[in-house]
Formats: sequence, structure tokens, C-alpha cells
Amino acid sequence: ARSWPAAVGRRSARAMATGPSGARCRNRAVYAIVAIAILAVMLVSQHQFAGLWASRTPGSEDEAQRSLRYARAVSGRLRQEERAAVEDTRTAQAILPVGGRAGLTEPHETVDGARTAQAAPGGAVVAEPYELALTADAVRAAARDGVIVATFANLNHLDFVLNWVAHLRAAGLHNHFVGCTDDALRDELVRRRVRCARVESAMPVEEAKWGSSGFAAMGRTKGALLLRLLELDAAAVLFLDLDAVVLRDPLPYLLRAVQATGAELLMHSDSLVASTAVLDVDDAAPLEDLRRSIGPELNTGLFLIRPTNATRQAAREWVRVMADDKFFGNWKNDQQAFNQVLRQGLHYPPAGAQVAEAFGGLIKLGVLPVHLFASGHTFSVQRLHHKLQVRPFAVHVTFVNCDSPGKRSRLREAGEWLGPPDGIEHLDSAGLTLAEAAGTGAAGGEGAERFLWYDVDMPASLTADFAPVRGRVLRADSDPVVARHWQLMNHQLLQLRRALALAVASNRTLLLPRLLCGLETTTNFAHSGVRCPECGMELPYLCPTDHVLRMHYWAGKPPSGPKPALQIRTREYSFLEGPHRSLLAARASGAHVAIELRRPGEQSAARARPCELTQCASPTRALLERTPAAATATLDVPVDGVLLDTAVREQLRAHEAAPLWRVTDLTAADVRFADAQLAKQFAETMMWLPGGWCCTTPPIRGKPGHFFYDIWWDTLPHTDRWGRRFEQKWEALPGP
Repeated sequence: ARSWPAAVGRRSARAMATGPSGARCRNRAVYAIVAIAILAVMLVSQHQFAGLWASRTPGSEDEAQRSLRYARAVSGRLRQEERAAVEDTRTAQAILPVGGRAGLTEPHETVDGARTAQAAPGGAVVAEPYELALTADAVRAAARDGVIVATFANLNHLDFVLNWVAHLRAAGLHNHFVGCTDDALRDELVRRRVRCARVESAMPVEEAKWGSSGFAAMGRTKGALLLRLLELDAAAVLFLDLDAVVLRDPLPYLLRAVQATGAELLMHSDSLVASTAVLDVDDAAPLEDLRRSIGPELNTGLFLIRPTNATRQAAREWVRVMADDKFFGNWKNDQQAFNQVLRQGLHYPPAGAQVAEAFGGLIKLGVLPVHLFASGHTFSVQRLHHKLQVRPFAVHVTFVNCDSPGKRSRLREAGEWLGPPDGIEHLDSAGLTLAEAAGTGAAGGEGAERFLWYDVDMPASLTADFAPVRGRVLRADSDPVVARHWQLMNHQLLQLRRALALAVASNRTLLLPRLLCGLETTTNFAHSGVRCPECGMELPYLCPTDHVLRMHYWAGKPPSGPKPALQIRTREYSFLEGPHRSLLAARASGAHVAIELRRPGEQSAARARPCELTQCASPTRALLERTPAAATATLDVPVDGVLLDTAVREQLRAHEAAPLWRVTDLTAADVRFADAQLAKQFAETMMWLPGGWCCTTPPIRGKPGHFFYDIWWDTLPHTDRWGRRFEQKWEALPGP
């Protein structure tokens, strides 16, 4: 078998010597081999992708089948990328130090005497389920091109683990493992055919909050795991936090960057702007200009590190710094500790250099391009990948509000949540017949999830004059742009509250709207309207939902205050826009009912004024615009503008089974509840839903510069969540 490549080479040489016809034969043979390799990778990936979700318990077959259909859709979407990845893998070189081993090309049976890995076309190693022993042989066997991809977690983050693994598998990367800080997660991942290793940790079972002892333990676990892997000297480590998801295979790019620069450490950056003009936006883009990009914090949630004496020494120093509890005072974290270590004796490079000598000049450090290895800000706020028309290799969901629920919401909005199947959300058009769709409820049958979508009223007068002025810091008491921001946000919050009430009244799932924010919210400092004035961000901007709503509260995990009194079903605004939901979107839109609200004495129904800005573009709205409604219904609004839930159900009873209702305007009526207890629960739930906005310079030094949205602003009199009473007029009050 080992002589086969040489024999093929000799035959190819003879064919080339025979002239054009021989060359055509050679080309056909090469094309056939590549096609077979791609097909094999896709089939194996689909099989493992399905196994990821199946819990191997009775009754799990339907779930596995749904996941397999989803995997086929993902594989189809990534077909072009898969071809490129196969070619890149064939030519990639190992990035281990001299004498290190390259990627696997043969099956191995070295771990505990069990067959643990097999080579897939292109050199990618496809893992079979096992618990990985953290030994040099085991890590080397699991690596591809001398690289192992690693993360760690506890059982509390199982859904993020599955999302992390699903993205890697969809990108053709099987050289990964998950460090498990508890036995429960290890057992669950082994059952789900995910390569994992038990690691020692003092992490708590619940989510580790910033500034807590659990957060310090999380940082120490990361440092200890990295040091263990580097000391094995078996593979370079691509370390990815659970919220750092791979969108396409980054290894060919990373390999080329290492070969071109000799870098031993490539770091993801918290920088919000590229250090140089982005001319090469594709895979040929260079590393960042270190002279200009070394200032922002280097992020420990995504980095590639080679096992050398210098990097091992730096990892030991990192672990040593974090061992002292005093280091984690004043909200410090493992990332700041790593930056402190790397910047010791940092030799600043000349302008244009792509590597710097860090850690006393011992480590060659490079910074990954911010548009190809995106942060939560460049990806979800600036939407830099849309502007440049480039798909990043990975996105690290940073600069997020609301903890894990906020991160989950960001990934869902981007169509990048491949977490555990959740009813019909994972149905797709690949391999799913209409009969199957009807059987699962996707066609609107018994037990189906039925949706509510509404046209957002957004007059042009509310979206004008938000451009930030450089050097200007907003003031709450004298800046008219701040007042315009509240007008824009309050108008949207009013419609959202009424839509949520209508969803409760009709027992439907609300598709959340695309929210447009006039001014960006930051963490704790006054600004000119945006966090990054030099980023060229347009205002108003399409803001992530966690910039306006408290997604941890909505998930039932608020850091303070009560939990929602009502559980109201919602989906992200992009729910019907992913390629894996094309069938669901087509059937829901084809059978949707257009619902109009009509005030007394008016001849025509109310129509929302659509937003005409490019950042408001909605594929869901475009789909409904080009798809004729299956029926039209009218809701007659009483003179006082109050529409009771009982009247909604009575007037729309004939359309109860429709998969999707499209309401053309919600400014015409305020939906309320006839039942006093339900009305109270809804009011309490709404009161705590909106988040806050930050920040302006307060008129009096030492006073708060942040605000909280008030979803009941239009209802007077009322008392807000902080006990502040509004009798005749509502106004935005800073604090508390």
C-alpha cells in the first residue's frame, strides 16, 4: 500500500510524456481522487455530527435523524470550503519545532489498546469516541498537522460544548478535545461520542461569574491545562474558549502565518480596528502590524501556541501569577495575567513588523487579523464581515451583555448556534420530505410551533442625525442626540411590548424584531455615541438584542431582581433566515395570514412605516413581501385603543392554525388582558425585561451616567422598577 503513491507518480509521468491526451487522463484521475476524498469527508462528518446530538438512549433515533439532516445541510453549505480545505491540508507543513511529528496519515491503535483514530482524506483525523489520556502519544495521535484544538468546561455549559464541537466538525476539524472539570460532563461527552479528557479543577458546577472565586478557578484551569499540553511536547495547541466558534478551517492560514513569520504564539486581540488598511480581506491577509496593534489586550480565548522551551516557561509563569489570590482582586482575570507575562521585557517592533519579541525577547508573538478572527464587537456590532464581504475563520463572542444567555443570543442571531436540537428549529430542506415535515409539526399540524411576526414602524424622522462627532462626549442634560436616542428606543419598545402581549393572547412564539439603536451602549464610560470612533461605525446601528433586553433575565437566570412571572416564547429575529430552515420558512410564509388593525371610523387599516436604512434590511420581511398571504384578517380596535386578549382570540379564531401571523402595524392598539392575575404577571414580566444604556457625562460629578430602558414609558401614571413615580410625563432619569 505504501508503494501506491510512487506507482501512481510513475504512471502519471508516463502519461504526461504522451502529450495532451495523457494530460487529460491525468487531470481526470486527479479530479476523481479529490472528489472521492471530499465525499468521504462529508459522509464521515455527517455521521459524527448526528452522533454528537444522539444521547444513545431509547427514543433518541428521531433526534439523531433530525441532526443528520441538519448535518447534510451544513455540509452542503460548506462544500466549497471543504474542497479548499482538502487542498490546503495536502500542502500544509507541521508547525512543531524541528524534529516534531507532522499530521497523521495512518490509523493508530495506541491509546489503551483501543482503535482511537482513523485518517480521513486530506489527512484529517476522525475521532472515534473515547476518553483521551493526556499523554504525548495520545495527543500526538489526535492531532492534525501537528495541532490539537482544546477547550475545557463543566456540565453547566454542555450546550456550548456541543455547539463548539459541532462547528469544528462542520469545518472538517476532528483534532479536538474537551477538558472536563467534572465527571458528569466527561460521562455525557463519552456517551455522545465527543473526545474528552478529565482535568482537575476547582471550578464550581454553576456558571462562574466575573470577579468570583469560580472565575479565578476557571482561569487557573485554563493555565494548568495549557501548561500540561505544552510539557507533553506533542503538538501545537489551538486554544479556543467555548464561546469562540470556528466558522471555517483556520489551520491552513495559521500554518502559513507561522511559516512566514516564525511566530511561536499567535493571539486573538481585543482591538476593534485593523492596524493597517484592510486590502487583502481574504485568506492572504497578513498578521496585524504589531507596532500599532500591541496596545489592546491580547485575548486568551483564542490563540495558537507552539511547544518550545520559551512558551513552556511563559506558561509556568502564567500559572504562578494566577496562583496568588491577590492577583484576581479589582476584577482582574487570567487574560490580564497572560498579558502581564507576555509584556515583561517586550521588545517593541519597528513599524510594519508582524511579530514582536515578547516575554523578555524569548517568544515571537503575532496578532491575528481582527476581520478574520473576529470579536463580538467587530462581528455583531460593527458587522465588519458584512462590510468586507468575507467570512471569518472564527468569532469569539466577547463584548457581550447578559453572560452566557447573551452569548447564546448573539450566536443564534448570526445563525451560528448549532447547539442541542430544539424541536423544529433544526429541521432543514436537505433530505426532509413534505410528509416528514407534516409529521413533525413543521407544516402547521398538531403540536406545531406557531409564530407571530410584525412589521416594525420606523419613520425616517426617528433614525436621522445620529452621526458621532469625534472628541465630543455625550451629556445627558444638554445633548439633543441623547433625547433622539430615547425617542427611537421608546418607539420600538412600545411595539415590542404590544407584540409580546399579542403572543401571549394568541399562544404564539414571537419572532423578535431587528432593533435599531441610535447610540451604542458601553460598559462603564462616557463616549461620543460609539465605543470606537475610528471604526467608522454607522449610527443608528443594528444592535444585538442583548444591547436592549436582559437576555439572562429572559432565560430565567437574572443576576438580581425577580425571574419572569410569565414564560413568553420568543425566537431570534433571524430564526427563519438560516439555510437549514429553508423548508420551514417557505411553508410558514406560504401559509401566513396578514393581520391588519383598523381603528373606528377609518376606511383603511394601519400600516407600519418601514425603515429604509440598509442596516434595517430583513430577509424575513423580504420573504413575506414576495410571498402572497394565504389569507387576510382584520382586528377591529375599540375607540379607546385597548384590545383585549379575549377579543383577539375571538376575531382570529378562524386563523388559529396558521403557522405564521404577520401583523402589519402595532401602533394602532394596546393589547391587554381581561384576567387581572394574567395582566399583573405580564406587567411585572415586562418591567424587568429591558436592559440599560451607558453612558453620558453626568451633570454633577460623581452622579450616575447610565440609564435603564422603561418599557412602560407611555403608560401614565406608573412606577418603574426602581420605584420612581411618573405622573404626567415620562423622562429618562440616570441611575440608580
